[in-house]
Amino acid sequence: MSSDLERIHEFTSLVIASTRSPRQRERLQRALGLQMSETNLGALRLIERHGPIAVTDVARRLEIDQSNASRQIRALEEQDLVTRRVDPDDRRVARLAVTSAGRKVLARVRAIALNDYAVALEDWSARDRAQLANLLDRFRVALLAAETDESGWAVGKTG
Repeated sequence: MSSDLERIHEFTSLVIASTRSPRQRERLQRALGLQMSETNLGALRLIERHGPIAVTDVARRLEIDQSNASRQIRALEEQDLVTRRVDPDDRRVARLAVTSAGRKVLARVRAIALNDYAVALEDWSARDRAQLANLLDRFRVALLAAETDESGWAVGKTG
């Protein structure tokens, strides 16, 4: 494996580890002023992106069982970040949506992250920052286009 790929792997590993870091979670909770696990935050983001959404769909998308998803959602409801409404087309199904308080929390999380990036890149030129943004976006698109074979190995890209 080339050293470039190793460096990219190290960067992505750092990004993943930082989202799971207890220290980072504590810092985020302090900045938000509320208790929120990474799983709660992931559920809140998912509900914002796909809502109104059923609990079963939240569980499936988060790849957790429905009882675990229900616990995560209950915690969000208790903080008034998510609301549950009966589906008018199927009254057996409840649909979840993010409340205005939930949208404010997500906006604050985004502002915290953007501030972290601004501090980390404060001594970079505007050109270097733009180049990094363009390359990362290109990388994101390429990763999303990767196709895998039956063994799980990436073998090419779509389109």
